[in-house]
Amino acid sequence: MNVIEKKIKKTFRILLGVSVAFPLAIIGTIFGFVNGYIGLGIPSAIILAISFYGMAIGWTFFGIMLSDKNLVNAIVKDGILSMADLAALYRRRPKFMVIRVSELFRKRYLPGYKFNESRTALEKVEKPKEVAVVTSNKCPNCGAELPPQKEGECEYCGSKFHIE
Repeated sequence: MNVIEKKIKKTFRILLGVSVAFPLAIIGTIFGFVNGYIGLGIPSAIILAISFYGMAIGWTFFGIMLSDKNLVNAIVKDGILSMADLAALYRRRPKFMVIRVSELFRKRYLPGYKFNESRTALEKVEKPKEVAVVTSNKCPNCGAELPPQKEGECEYCGSKFHIE
């Protein structure tokens, strides 16, 4: 299971709990205040407010995650690497797809891929066998930002590096 699928499952469980808490909080708030149980009414009202706004924001975020997963699947499973082809599939402009794919890189949903020179397509990144010596915080293989440690492996393409 990849990173995005784990996040989707975790988010779904949380949102399901919040969605169940919402009607229970309504009942608790009404019952608590009508019957004079302030100890039930106030916490229920707080949970009601949090779940009311949390559900709207959370389910919207969940929809974005599903959209990200579909785009990752189009790239990884279906092998659609051209921004023009992705744009045609999603009925968007190629520039918009570059932004969306850049966001997937930022979220670390596309390890093993990078943009070509003109950013019109993606390329699979092969792991180099040797350790690359770098003088900046950018991976020499895929261009991703490297962690601050002196030695390690790029999180995106798996290239080994040593920072001087």
